[in-house]
Amino acid sequence: MSGSSSSRGVNLIIIDSRRGGKTLLRAGHKYIKRRENKNSSTWHCVNRRNSIKCSGYITIENTNNTIIKDYKHSDPCVPHFEDNEVQMAISECKKEVNSNYGSVQKIFEKHMGNLKDKGLHLTGNVPDYKKLKTVLYRHRNKSLNVPKTQFKNVEEIIIPEEFNKYVLADYCNEDCNRIIIFSSTEVKEHIKCVTHYFGDGTFDGCPNPFEQVYVIHGDMGSTDLSTNVAPLFYILLKNKEGKTYEKIFELIKQTLPEWRPSKFTFDYEIGVINAAAKIFPDIKINGCNVHFQKNVIKKAKSLNLMEHEESSNHVKQCIGLAFLPKQDIEDGWLHIMENSFDDEAMTKFNDYFVTQWLEYPDLIWCCHNERHRTTNLAESWNGRFNKIIGKNPSLLLFLQTIGNDTCHFDIKQANFRLKRSPINSRKRTSIEIDRQIQKLTKSYENKAISIGDFLIDISKSIFRSEHLKK
Repeated sequence: MSGSSSSRGVNLIIIDSRRGGKTLLRAGHKYIKRRENKNSSTWHCVNRRNSIKCSGYITIENTNNTIIKDYKHSDPCVPHFEDNEVQMAISECKKEVNSNYGSVQKIFEKHMGNLKDKGLHLTGNVPDYKKLKTVLYRHRNKSLNVPKTQFKNVEEIIIPEEFNKYVLADYCNEDCNRIIIFSSTEVKEHIKCVTHYFGDGTFDGCPNPFEQVYVIHGDMGSTDLSTNVAPLFYILLKNKEGKTYEKIFELIKQTLPEWRPSKFTFDYEIGVINAAAKIFPDIKINGCNVHFQKNVIKKAKSLNLMEHEESSNHVKQCIGLAFLPKQDIEDGWLHIMENSFDDEAMTKFNDYFVTQWLEYPDLIWCCHNERHRTTNLAESWNGRFNKIIGKNPSLLLFLQTIGNDTCHFDIKQANFRLKRSPINSRKRTSIEIDRQIQKLTKSYENKAISIGDFLIDISKSIFRSEHLKK
C-alpha cells in the first residue's frame, strides 16, 4: 500500500476499548483516536508507542466513517486478522448483554461459536468464558447504573431505574419477606372499571432468590364471543403463606384506592382464598371448575369408576352439581344418591365427594350462571410466559419479559376499548357449550325440566370430547 490512499474498499469498525475509549479495527490493524478535527478524526496505530514504533495512521470522515487518508504501517507491524475478529465478537457480546438480559454465558457462547465456525478456535485466540465473565457483567451493570444484578438475598435486590416505571409497590419486612408488585400506567388508569379478577402462580419462570411469580388478571369486559381478560399485576413472592397474600392485597389497595374487586376466581389454594376473604369481606370467591372436574375424575379413576357406564354417569352428574344454584345442590345430591348403587368403590367415592366438596366452605366450586368458570386464561398465560423466559431466569430477564408483556397487553386493551379487536376471541365449541348450559339452566329455573333431567343433560354438555380437550 502506498503512503496515502483513499482505500475505501476495506471495511472499518469502531468498538469500545477496555478503558472506556474507542478502538478502530481495519484490515487486521488496531487504531486509537489521536486527534478530533472539525469534520474528521485521525487514528494512530496502537503500536506507535511501543517497541515497533509504527507510523501507520488513518483519517476518516466523522459523518460516515469514509477513509480520507491511510498511511501504511511500518514493516514490523503485521496485521492480525484473527485478533480483530475476536475483538469484534467481544464488542458484539458487550452490546448484546446491554440489551438482552438473558444468560450472559449463553450470549458469550453464541458469539464465540460464530468464531469457531470460522475456524478461529484453531489459532488459540478465542477467549474462555471465565476470563470475560466479570468484564461482561461489569459492562451490563454499568449500562444499568447498578452495582450488581445478581443477588442471593431478596433484601439486597436493586431494581434498575429503567424498570422502576413498572414497580407499583415494593415491600420488605423485618423477616426479609420481600414483595414486589409490577403493573403499568395503562392498568392504573383503568383499574376502577375492573371488578372480576383471577389469580394464579407459577414457579418455573421465577427468578432467584424469589420462589413464586403470582399474577392477578382482570376481566376488562368479556362478552359471549370474546374473553377480554388480561394480566394486570405481576408479583414476586418469597413464599406462599397466607399473610403474604394478605399483604399483596393490602399493598394494591393502599397504592390504588380505586381498586375494588367484587369477585375473585382462584384454583383451590387455601392461603390466597382466605387472604382475599379477610381483606375483602364482601367479595365473592369462585373456585376453578376445571380444577374441580380434574380432581373429581382423578379420584373416580383411582377407584376404576370411569370404566363402566353406570358408575361413570354417577361421577359426571356429581360434577354437574356445580351448575345448580347453591341452594339446590343438596337436593341434587340427594337425587343422585337415590339412584346410586351399593358398591365399595362407589361408597368410597361418595364419602370423598361429601368430605372434599359438599362440606367445602361456601361451596365456592358452584359455577351457576357464571360467565367465567375457570382460571384457564391465567394458566395459559403462565405456560406462554414460562416458554418465553425458561426455568430459573435472571431477575433482569424477568423484568425485561414483564416489561414486554405489559406493552403487549396495553396495546391489546387499547384496541379493545376502541372496539378494534377483542383481547381473546373464543372458540366456536366453547360458545356452543356455553349456550347449551345457559339453555338448560333457564329451563331448570323455569321448572321446565326436573333436577334429575338437568343433571343428566348438563353432564352430557360439559363432557363433550371437544370440551375435554380444551
